[in-house]
Amino acid sequence: MEKIWENFNALTEKTTGIWDVILTIFVKAVQIAFFICFAAIFLPAYLIVTYTHKLWAKMLTDLLKL
Repeated sequence: MEKIWENFNALTEKTTGIWDVILTIFVKAVQIAFFICFAAIFLPAYLIVTYTHKLWAKMLTDLLKL
């Protein structure tokens, strides 16, 4: 039984580098996906708010000029 665990430990020591690479790639992929979702949701909202704000400001200044 101990021999099996020694073999298992030897195998896992060799594969830890591979798992670190896979985990790093997975974490980066999740970060990129989250950033894309964040940008897709908040960028249009930001643009809508800024442009409608400019439109309201223009309308108010036109009204004040009257």
